[in-house]
Amino acid sequence: MLTQKTSTNKKVQCLIYGDQCTGKTQLLEGIFNNRYNSNTGLTIGIAHHSKQIKIRKEEVEFIIWELAGLEIYLNIARIYFESNFIQFMILIYDITNRESFENIMNRLFQIQKNARRIPIIAIVGNKLDREEYRTVLFQEGQELSKQLGAQFFEVSAKKNYNIDKLEDFLINDVIEKGTTY
Repeated sequence: MLTQKTSTNKKVQCLIYGDQCTGKTQLLEGIFNNRYNSNTGLTIGIAHHSKQIKIRKEEVEFIIWELAGLEIYLNIARIYFESNFIQFMILIYDITNRESFENIMNRLFQIQKNARRIPIIAIVGNKLDREEYRTVLFQEGQELSKQLGAQFFEVSAKKNYNIDKLEDFLINDVIEKGTTY
C-alpha cells in the first residue's frame, strides 16, 4: 500500500479513464487506502487523488486524476489529453460489460487524437469478483493490451484482488523508470 509522506515538489501524474460504473473510484480506494468503500457515489467531472510516496529515498507526489465516465465529460478529457503533464494512463473496463470493453478503443482513439504524446498505458479489467457474469474473456483483454503495447491486469476492486500487482506496476515500472515533474 502507498504510505503517507511529507510534501514534495516532484510529481508523477496519472489519468484513469473508462465508462461509467466500471469501478474507477473503487480501484483508487484499493490503491490509495487498501480497502473497498461501498459508499462512494458517481464521480462528477474529475476527482483528484494523491499521496506522497518514497522512491529511492526521494519524496514524490503520486497523483491520479479520475475522469467521470459519462460522454458529457469528453471535453474535460480533451483538456487532460492535450496537456503534457499526464505521464501514464489507466484505461478501465468492467469484465461483465462488453460495451465498456469495446469502448476502450474509442477512449484510446480520443487519446491519440488529442494528446501531445501518448502516455504509458495500462488496461484494467475490473470486477473479477463477478466472474460468473463475465462477458469479456481474459484472453480478449490480454490480446487488446498486446496490440496496443499496454500492460494488462484483471482485478477486483471490491475484493482487493490483484490491486497489489497493478500498484507494483505503477510504482516499479512507471514511477521509478518514468519522469517526474
